[in-house]
Amino acid sequence: MLKYEDTDARRRRVVRRRLLAALALLAALKLLMSTAGERAWTGALAQFWQARCLSHRLPQDRIAYVAAPAGAALPAYLGDFSDASRPTWPGTVGASPYPIELAEYHTLTGAAGVPWASMPGPVFLHGLRDPSGRRRLVTVYALANNPSGWWTLVACVREPLAFGAPAPNAPVVSTACWPLATLDGGVFAVFAGQPDANDPARFTLRVRVNGRDQTVSGALRDDGTVSFTSSTALSPWSTDRAGPIVVRVITPPPVDPHDGVLLPTD
Repeated sequence: MLKYEDTDARRRRVVRRRLLAALALLAALKLLMSTAGERAWTGALAQFWQARCLSHRLPQDRIAYVAAPAGAALPAYLGDFSDASRPTWPGTVGASPYPIELAEYHTLTGAAGVPWASMPGPVFLHGLRDPSGRRRLVTVYALANNPSGWWTLVACVREPLAFGAPAPNAPVVSTACWPLATLDGGVFAVFAGQPDANDPARFTLRVRVNGRDQTVSGALRDDGTVSFTSSTALSPWSTDRAGPIVVRVITPPPVDPHDGVLLPTD
């Protein structure tokens, strides 16, 4: 006897198979969109904070870093980093708080988990253009008696992060060291750096050492390095000649150990 399959039952099985396939496809698409959407949102946030870094600027009359005798009063807008600086400076050290723009940028681009709020901020953070017209993110830090007997500027330069790129390129690090005459009763202060309105590759920093002011100029080169000159006409040494820098807080990812510099990789 011939048996014929119920047409309705067969149709139901076909519908079920197609429905299951559609649900599986929808689940895969949802997962893909969730992952891609989150990545796109993170990338958009990184671009936002990067743009804020490229345009960051503090008032030129504001002290961004100061090393003074123990017990010296600090301006209310500076954080106290004396304990972290104790290995190199026996007195009081104040610095601008770490910029929220730079902290968020680092966190979104792979340096999450670093206690940025507990770190001293840079004396200069801004976007400059090298002589070829390429824009770079430039960050400069100041250090007193580091290396021993010197005051130092450390510049970290990196290319802006392209949208969708997995992580920033490693920074190009440049150092400039000048002799620091005395630690007893002396005050070393660096005012907030300013981009040069007439030259997009240059910036200036006003520096006060034991009551005497000087102007330090920085110039961005095509290779990403920064050359420094002082109005005192005294040429700086690099840390290769002056000695290695000692920094208590090391933040990942580390810089090339041959540079002898352990600083936030900006």
